[in-house]
Amino acid sequence: MRRKLWLPVLLVLCLALTVGMLVACDPGSSDQGGQGGNGGENAGSAGLIFEDIGGSYSVTGYAGTGGEVVIPETHNGLPVTSIGDYAFEDCASLTSITIPDSVTSIGGRVFYGCKSLESMTIPFVGATKEGTGYTHFGYIFGAWSYSDNCDYVPTSLKEVIITGGTSIGYRAFEDCTSLTSVTIPDSVTSIGNYAFLDCNSLTSIAIPDSVTNIGEYAFRGCSSFTSVTIGNGVTSIGYYAFSGCTSLTSITIPGSVTSIGSYAFEDCAALATVTIGNGVTSIGSSAFRGCTSLTSITIPDGVTSIGSSAFSGCSSLESMTIPFVGAEAGKTAEDTYQYPFGYIFGELSYTGGTAVKQKYCYSTSSTTSDTYYIPSSLRSVTVTGGNILYGAFYGCSMLTSVTIPASVTNIGGYAFRDCYSLTSVTIPDSVTSIGRSAFYNCTSLTSIAIPNSVTSIGGYAFEGCTSLASVDITDIGKWVAIEFDDSTANPLYYAGNLYLNGEFVTDLVIPNGVTSIGSSAFYNCTSLTSVTIPDSVTNIGDYAFRYCVIESATMPAHAINDISQDSLETVVITSGDSIGSSAFYGCSSLTSVTILDSVTSIGEYAFSNCDSLTSIAIPHSVTSIGEGAFAGCDSLESITLPFVGATKEGTEDTHFGYIFGAPSYSNIGIYVPASLKEVIITGGTSIGSNAFQYCTSLASVTIRNGVMSIGDSAFSGCNSLTSITIPDSVTSIGSNAFSSCNSLTSITIPDSVTSIGSNAFSSCSSLESLTVSESNHVY
Repeated sequence: MRRKLWLPVLLVLCLALTVGMLVACDPGSSDQGGQGGNGGENAGSAGLIFEDIGGSYSVTGYAGTGGEVVIPETHNGLPVTSIGDYAFEDCASLTSITIPDSVTSIGGRVFYGCKSLESMTIPFVGATKEGTGYTHFGYIFGAWSYSDNCDYVPTSLKEVIITGGTSIGYRAFEDCTSLTSVTIPDSVTSIGNYAFLDCNSLTSIAIPDSVTNIGEYAFRGCSSFTSVTIGNGVTSIGYYAFSGCTSLTSITIPGSVTSIGSYAFEDCAALATVTIGNGVTSIGSSAFRGCTSLTSITIPDGVTSIGSSAFSGCSSLESMTIPFVGAEAGKTAEDTYQYPFGYIFGELSYTGGTAVKQKYCYSTSSTTSDTYYIPSSLRSVTVTGGNILYGAFYGCSMLTSVTIPASVTNIGGYAFRDCYSLTSVTIPDSVTSIGRSAFYNCTSLTSIAIPNSVTSIGGYAFEGCTSLASVDITDIGKWVAIEFDDSTANPLYYAGNLYLNGEFVTDLVIPNGVTSIGSSAFYNCTSLTSVTIPDSVTNIGDYAFRYCVIESATMPAHAINDISQDSLETVVITSGDSIGSSAFYGCSSLTSVTILDSVTSIGEYAFSNCDSLTSIAIPHSVTSIGEGAFAGCDSLESITLPFVGATKEGTEDTHFGYIFGAPSYSNIGIYVPASLKEVIITGGTSIGSNAFQYCTSLASVTIRNGVMSIGDSAFSGCNSLTSITIPDSVTSIGSNAFSSCNSLTSITIPDSVTSIGSNAFSSCSSLESLTVSESNHVY
């Protein structure tokens, strides 16, 4: 009997539901989209059902045919601000929905059962634009909690474009495994913890500059990621943020980031290229653990702490540049926990790791040892700062080359003990002591240079260095007068005059480590045309290269006066802080000069009368250039300068002609070579008044970013000037700045310029185009 009674009841309920659905989808039951020419509406809005909610409209239903639907920003002249609960429920034919930014709230279960939905454009994630209430993506599909977030999202949905909101909240897209593309707008400032956890179909993500932090586990398990762009506003990357992104091949961490969380890139097995910005100060433990494709890493000098096992399992790593050895920067022999090199690789075994038992100082009064697993592939390490403490590289038998920074004053005991494969190590001039057994059993080390700065060498420092018996120069012979330690028969330092054993050669390469070249060492070697002198050479004796017809030289700045001669055609200056006065005076054959960026000053008349020199580039490191440095360089066509005048600070003479010998502004053009056509300015903060006045030969001037002002009459009378590049950093252009530049045909004033002086472009008779942005507000 009960069964018979239920049947009529069910029929009544079904009839009621059918009538209700017909009323909801009836085009005549409420205001319809697509009927009439309402502002902001379009063909894609046909079938939308609107309800007037007082001053705005809400979309409460849909009676259209599906496909691509676009909700308009306005209806009947009023904004559309909300979408009601269940509005598109069970619209199985809906394939695309675009919701305008005018909408500030979306109800629950709005898109429940939209099983053909492929793409969405939404103004925020969750229930409201303000981020109140539900903040997970699945809410609008009927998921009432984080735990079932993406269980309700249709598997057909591949693309989501977010156009507004301020955050991607906690677990917002967690487990949305069907999504292949999500677009995050510039309005978003944070990506919450677990936001995209296990979205394993996402192939790429672009994090805008507006985002300041990436939460913990934010993109963990996004295993299809091949591309990730981190915006320049991000300051921190949470732990496990990109862990398990196994398809990611490269990542650039911008300079805005200060910390990389623990496990941030753990198990990113395809990650082959990592660029870490200069703003990073800390790298968390296991941050790059298991990045098995990583072959090289450079950690910037700003990093002050590296967590344990940060590079554990990086089994393909071949070279590293690190700012210090151990866990923290600034450790000295007086500190506790002086962790060795292996600390950043950890104590857990992995395939491709070599077990290295490292002995190190645990405190100022005791030593200990731990076994670390360092990649067997690792060959080269460059240290850019800190100290080389006791046991720093103890037992690192895989290393072939270690570069020690100039900041190091002592090499601790056992620092390189049992580094069997080490063939090259450079000891800088800053080192004053080498500890006991420092290079003990470095059996592959063939040469080492001990600088004059070293005052003490500990016992057994080179014991067991069985290959360290002589220093050879291929095809030339041997340096002589090498002093040996009587107890080990290993060379300690070079002494006495150096000469060639009867060999006449054209190219001489002096090995790194030689500190002095004796008097008359290469006297009358008339076939010698090329010489390379290492930075380690601090003294060259009288007549060392007398009567050598040297055409090409690579050398430190302090060796210039000893090598400079009329036959010199090319020169590379590798180190040193100054090029002395008259260093290349009268080198009439000189055609090529390369100055590396250790040089800080160029003396008076340094290149005077080098009348074959056609171009020269002065590096950014140079802060002062002496008067007449390029006087008489009558063939000079192009010059690159880090500033205009005598000093980078602009405290002395600031006119261009100063470096050519012009004593005042009034006669600049007379002293500047008539051959000079191009000037490139790479630094400084201003182009001073009259700086280039009457430089009539100049055809092109390029001013790089950083210069903020161009002074009065700066280029006045430069009547050959056809091209000038003004960077975005310039804010003011002085009076008569380009007056009488009658070959100038066009010029663009950047948006940064806020003032232009009177007659700035007067008498520019060929000027056809002057571009000034309206945002300049200059007249």
